[in-house]
Amino acid sequence: MNNLTPSELQALSISRPAKPSILDTLGVVMAWPVPQNLVTRIQTAPYPMDALPDDLRATVGEVQAFVKAPVAMVSTCAITALSVVIQGVADIRRASKLEGPSSLFSLIIADSGERKSTLDNFFSKAIRNYEDVERDRLAEAVKENRAAIATWTAKREGLLAAIKVAGKSGKSTADIEAKMRDHEKREPARLLVPRLTYSDATSEALAWGLHDAWPTAGLLSSEAGTVFGGHSMGGDSVLRNLALLNQLWGAETVRIDRRTAPSYILKDVRLTVGLQVQEAAFRSFLEKTGTLARGSGFMARFLVCWPGSTQGTRTFKEAPATWPALARYHERMTELLQRQRGIVKGIIPGMVDLSDEAKALWIKFHDTIETELASKGTLFDVRDVASKVADNAARLAVIFHVFETGSPVGPVAERHMAGAIRVAAWHLKESQRFFEELAQPQEIADAARLEGWLVSECSGRGSPPTRRHAQQYGPVRDSKRLGAALSVLADLGRARETSVLKRKVIEVNPALLGGEVA
Repeated sequence: MNNLTPSELQALSISRPAKPSILDTLGVVMAWPVPQNLVTRIQTAPYPMDALPDDLRATVGEVQAFVKAPVAMVSTCAITALSVVIQGVADIRRASKLEGPSSLFSLIIADSGERKSTLDNFFSKAIRNYEDVERDRLAEAVKENRAAIATWTAKREGLLAAIKVAGKSGKSTADIEAKMRDHEKREPARLLVPRLTYSDATSEALAWGLHDAWPTAGLLSSEAGTVFGGHSMGGDSVLRNLALLNQLWGAETVRIDRRTAPSYILKDVRLTVGLQVQEAAFRSFLEKTGTLARGSGFMARFLVCWPGSTQGTRTFKEAPATWPALARYHERMTELLQRQRGIVKGIIPGMVDLSDEAKALWIKFHDTIETELASKGTLFDVRDVASKVADNAARLAVIFHVFETGSPVGPVAERHMAGAIRVAAWHLKESQRFFEELAQPQEIADAARLEGWLVSECSGRGSPPTRRHAQQYGPVRDSKRLGAALSVLADLGRARETSVLKRKVIEVNPALLGGEVA
């Protein structure tokens, strides 16, 4: 046990953390000072589960009850997987000339052990099963298609050779040229086999996959350090690749120029990005790219989720015998995937409009956000992210609509827009919280996160946590960083580390727990 036992508590005359503790064997009670301010923090808001459509809320709740990962993390994974599927069948029209895809970019910042891979497997299962089924179903057709293309290519090469021979001998090539023109018209289209998911692909590989394999895809990585730390995100290539991903978020037509291979054009393609990354790896990426990640608008496009850890509370639970909500979720995804069978080149999703009530609600949200982007507004420091939040709300709304109705036909109901706005606003708050803390020195940011965890621990337990327990389950696991954070809290009179019965215990100032300072 890393917390003090009841007998140890009794020996120390400690009944609960809100009371002062005996800090040494002499029985001297150390008085607490009035705590000084650490930082002005944006508090984590509860995730708006009730904003989700009924079936989606039930699915998220069902999975969360078993996996016991943070509910915001579970929901974000579920919605991102839906985006991979729905982006191929539905676009959203917010107003005249304001049309866009339903694709989402999401970013979950969470440490190792938060069950990121487990969630990805739960929600992407229908997509991966569909890929397997279609690959098996089309196996023979693919062989026939390859043979037809090889035959056509051989005949084309024969006609070209005949033209060269005739030309060298001075004979007329008119008949052969006519055959060549007719042959070009009969080029067989390459049969496409669905490839919807990528895990650690570079932006170049993604672009080529969207062009050559399947025109709609999701980059879903539960270990996105390989994405942010890859060679395409460093050196001279980072700006070019960030710009490419920005264009794909907007479903723009992109020309890809290559020096050592044929150039090509991406048109009518869709890309969803769902990245889960450890905080240290993400901070490293932001430091490495300097102002580019935000200055280019790349980070502005993401729905950010930075949940508190649930580690230390996830006691074992047997898997339920049935998963009715998750089964309905997968069934709906499979139905929507099957609508995309037979794609030859590019996709043309249906255009979904907003109902009059949903549009009025969206406009009100858009204008409210806009007023806060001014220099004295509450969103000025995250105006890059805030400027995209109304767009993301519309994308969420059409995803909610298509998932609930099963049809890429509008209009989007007011309730779906209202729910989408609440979810988008929550993610905006998360971005604001993260970037505000990112601007703080490392030890201050660590101290703020550590304090939040300590308060939660001390409020829910009968004893203060040991340092070992904090390093194992808390938000700051590096020993040097933990020590620096504790020093900051101690200097400000907010927490202190003491040796009790040869164990290092971390106490929190009672004033932070609703008690009185001794």
